[in-house]
Amino acid sequence: MVQKSCKDIDFAKTEQILSVISQDRGLSKEKRAAVREAMTILRTSNHKPGQIGSWTSILKQTRVGTAVIVGYLGKGKSALAWQLAEIAHNAGRAVYVIGMPKKTQKYAPGWAKHAKDLRKIPKGAFVLVDEAALRYSCRRSQSDNNVALGGLNALARQRDQLIVFVAHTSRMLEIEAVLDCKMLIYRKPSMAHIMFERRELAPWTQEARDAIMSQKQTIKWAYVIDLEDGKKGLVKCHLPGFWSEELSKAWAELDVEELMRAMKTK
Repeated sequence: MVQKSCKDIDFAKTEQILSVISQDRGLSKEKRAAVREAMTILRTSNHKPGQIGSWTSILKQTRVGTAVIVGYLGKGKSALAWQLAEIAHNAGRAVYVIGMPKKTQKYAPGWAKHAKDLRKIPKGAFVLVDEAALRYSCRRSQSDNNVALGGLNALARQRDQLIVFVAHTSRMLEIEAVLDCKMLIYRKPSMAHIMFERRELAPWTQEARDAIMSQKQTIKWAYVIDLEDGKKGLVKCHLPGFWSEELSKAWAELDVEELMRAMKTK
C-alpha cells in the first residue's frame, strides 16, 4: 500500500467523503462514532489549507452569478472587490459600481461606470456592490430593492453578469444574496463573526478564520468557497494599482438623504 504524506491529502475531499459515510444508516454505532472522531481529527489537525489558484483563474471559471465578500472591519474587503473589478476590466468586461457617493466617484478608476441600482446594468457586466447592507439589508426584506435583488440574482446567469456584494457579515444581507451566490469569500473573520454569523455558515466561517490565521501575513489572504463546485481554499490578494486612502473611505462622504431617496420604494 502506498503511503501518503499529510501534504498529499485532499483534506476537503476527505472530509466530504467522511461526511457522506457518517450518514449511512447501516453503520453500527461504533463505526459511526469512529467516522465522527476521524472528522474531528481532520478538522483540528495542523495541516495547512491549500491554495486554489489566482483571482484571474477564478474569475475565468466564475464569469457569471453572484459572489459575497465578508469579513472584519478594515481587512481588505473593498480592496479585494476593486482588485476583482480591475481583473474583469483587463479581461474586457464593462465594470459598474452601484451606489457610490457622487462626491467620491472621482477616486474610482475612469473605466468604472456608476449606477444607482441593479435594474439597468447591461448584459455581460461585472457589478460591484460595496457596503451592500445599506441597500440590501435583511431588515428591509420586503423593500423594492430586495424584491428586485431576488429576481436579478436568478437572472445574473441569463445576463452573463457577475455581481459582487461586499458586507461585514452575510447576516446583514437579504438572504437572497447569500442563498443564490456562486462564491463566498472571507477576509479574516473575527471571533464575533463565528458566534453571530448565520447559523448555517458558522462552520465555514470558523474554517475560513483558521485558514487565514495559519498564514504569516493574514491581511494578504482570502478564503474562498465555491458553493457550486465545492472547492475551498486560500487565495492571495494585492492592492490594485489605483488604490488610495480616499477610495478606501469612499463611503465616508455618503449623503444619507440621497441614499434614502434612492432606496425609497417606488
